[in-house]
Amino acid sequence: MGCKTLLFGFDGLDHQRLDQLIAEGVLPNFERLRSQSQCVRMHNYPGLGAGAFWTSAATGDTPARHGRYFYLQFDPKTYDYKTFEQELAFHKPAFWETLDAEGKRVAVIDWHRGPFNEMKNGILIDNWLAHDAASPPRMSPPSTADMVFGKYGHDPIAGGYANQKIATVEDHLNFAEGVRKRIGAKVRLSVDLLNEREWDLIAPCFSELHDLGHYYLQLTSEDHELFDPALRESIGDPVRACYIETDKALGEIRQAAGDDAVIMMLGGPGIEPMISANSAMPEIALKLDIGAGAPPSGEANARRAYQSYVPNAVRHRIAPLARRIRRLLAKNEYKSRRFFSVPHNDNAGCIRINLKGREKYGVVKPGAEADALLEEIKKGLLSLKNADTGAPAVAEVYFSRDVHAEQEGDLLPDIFVEWDRTHNRRNFRRLTSDRTGEIRVPAPVRNGDHTRHSVFWSTGPAHPIFTDGETHLPHEATALITESVTQAHRTEPA
Repeated sequence: MGCKTLLFGFDGLDHQRLDQLIAEGVLPNFERLRSQSQCVRMHNYPGLGAGAFWTSAATGDTPARHGRYFYLQFDPKTYDYKTFEQELAFHKPAFWETLDAEGKRVAVIDWHRGPFNEMKNGILIDNWLAHDAASPPRMSPPSTADMVFGKYGHDPIAGGYANQKIATVEDHLNFAEGVRKRIGAKVRLSVDLLNEREWDLIAPCFSELHDLGHYYLQLTSEDHELFDPALRESIGDPVRACYIETDKALGEIRQAAGDDAVIMMLGGPGIEPMISANSAMPEIALKLDIGAGAPPSGEANARRAYQSYVPNAVRHRIAPLARRIRRLLAKNEYKSRRFFSVPHNDNAGCIRINLKGREKYGVVKPGAEADALLEEIKKGLLSLKNADTGAPAVAEVYFSRDVHAEQEGDLLPDIFVEWDRTHNRRNFRRLTSDRTGEIRVPAPVRNGDHTRHSVFWSTGPAHPIFTDGETHLPHEATALITESVTQAHRTEPA
């Protein structure tokens, strides 16, 4: 038994930390795989986060076509936000759907942010042991659920760190134990599947580095502004421990796959210290639009009240209600505005133009008026400074019309605001500019956030992507995966 192609997905893997730990000699299975592989660096799309990365790698489509930028996306008809509906939005099927339709035997386990559709010949497990699951667990065929839950259990850290009660050292240690159990359950399932039958492709995907990178990056280095020596002494470095557990998982599953299997690995986007002013984006957009004297919006007042008066220990219980209240306040205010911010991943803020003919109550005319407004907003954003250091707050301002020129529909924001993590080594407290005046930046909950950097490794046949010296985009991984499976199928003995 075993498989022809084994694809590992390591959501949140950071290639710099990986290289560092390999050099320390604590990741022997990653070291072996790297030495046997062709390796290529990948960059995420400008301003976009992990969801868009993994969606593109699954479908071979760019965000311009699949439309995903965040789990909540703006609806121009209602000025409200709705959950991104993956199966309705994707133009291309995921690579596993294509292979399944061709009769290949495929098993995919917890691909981060991919479409879910029924499989005819294989197994698809979605949101079982996943980072910030977008739905309850879904499995195809449906009978898979009884086997998975009965033999391997439910998620021991369901909902991730944000939904756990973590106040004591014991709580931290229990969470770390839950992470280890989750990795172990997925290893056992993967090994059992490999021992039961021969697969054309099996793809176990792990998100624990993503979970821990958001909330424990401060314990990886004394240089992190939130480094806590007492907590580090008590619980160690959970991110380092997770890399070591993940390395063991790689080794066990690879052994079960067999010596002839082609091994592939997609890992990323990486994790770096959180530097973001997304929590202040509604106020930034308001003051860029109206001026420094603009009164706080109802949404901003509601957010401040929530952060000032609601204890951290109970926030996760009322967070959906709080978000709903803020959204109701915002949608009523946005109808008369020229532009406004929309929610996004912490690496970049987002702004949407209230465009006539696209938004229900649009006020800005397409063409010259909209173009001039985009430039006005860009100038205002680039003028923002860190009030405590004088460093620029914004690294780049991207227009979707330029970086996603082939965009279909109206899902993407018009502007992505990438925060400057080169000149700022600590998170923002206050921003300032002549246009906005001083703006306080509420502290984020997380202390680690994604970089644009990812890696793809393969022990399979040579491909031009590995020798051209270029840095590639996520959707380019899809063809490599399908080609590997197809080639292995062609060379199968008669």
